[in-house]
Amino acid sequence: MRIVLFVISSILFVVHQFLQWGLGIHLPIIDSFLDPILAMPILLILMDWEMAVFRDRPPLTTGEIIASIIVFSLIFEWLFPALSNDFTGDIKDVVAYFVGGLLYYWAQQFDGKG
Repeated sequence: MRIVLFVISSILFVVHQFLQWGLGIHLPIIDSFLDPILAMPILLILMDWEMAVFRDRPPLTTGEIIASIIVFSLIFEWLFPALSNDFTGDIKDVVAYFVGGLLYYWAQQFDGKG
């Protein structure tokens, strides 16, 4: 199920970027929240793959998933906005990261690897 989530999330991300930046089609709610939701499953699955291939270790634990979401949220919603006016911190994006992390967690449980 994680591979299905990865493929769907990646396709949605690419399609959204193409619509938004390639064709200039802007859908405000989707532009605001889709990328943060999709970021977590994509990144967490890539982390799982890296650990399995290069470190021969099991999938992420629940604690590692939560820690990853917190670190990602701090970097993108606090640190970057503090360093540059080009970034804006938004608590709603933090919620979106947690939704994406929850999607990954459910997919992991479905696979029986959690």
